[in-house]
Amino acid sequence: MDTKKRGLYVAVEGIDGAGKTLISKRIDEELRQMGIDSIYVREPWLPEIKKFLYQNNLEPEIESMVFAVDRMVLQNSIVKPSLRQGKVVVSDRTVYSSLAYQYVRGVSEEKILFFNRKVVFPELVFLLDVDVDTALSRLKDREFTRFELKPFLEEVRKRYLDLARRYGFIVVDASLSPEEVFRRVFNYILKELR
Repeated sequence: MDTKKRGLYVAVEGIDGAGKTLISKRIDEELRQMGIDSIYVREPWLPEIKKFLYQNNLEPEIESMVFAVDRMVLQNSIVKPSLRQGKVVVSDRTVYSSLAYQYVRGVSEEKILFFNRKVVFPELVFLLDVDVDTALSRLKDREFTRFELKPFLEEVRKRYLDLARRYGFIVVDASLSPEEVFRRVFNYILKELR
């Protein structure tokens, strides 16, 4: 399978606890084992910005701008150069996370898109969809942030499903076993790379 001529930007999205990190890392590992030049990235990207975002209860609009700045740094330093080199970029969250989370926090879609006007959108987006109770049960060993409260996540999940309909995401039932979720996602990627 030759991917040298074109890059592919893959996003794995969903509420906290859906399994995004597990699946996106596995995709990257499997692609590498197949000899495909792949790179895994995760948003937020910069540790200092992540710490700032999670330790400060920012106004939603400022929060949205900070996420956008972090995203632009990631894209300009890693994502865009990797795509130009023909690599597959597997991203754990992308701009669609802002269009879900910060939208529910009260920022308009138009503003979020404006803040992110210089970013590249992924070509292939997987929404790992799972009910909030199941998602939160998977997070039981960590301290919850403002982004992981049940009523908030219920609204974020609804918003993600709306975005999926509008933007054509591939929705995967994330209540299935991690192996089955991975298999469904990876089959789509292989088809895209052929």
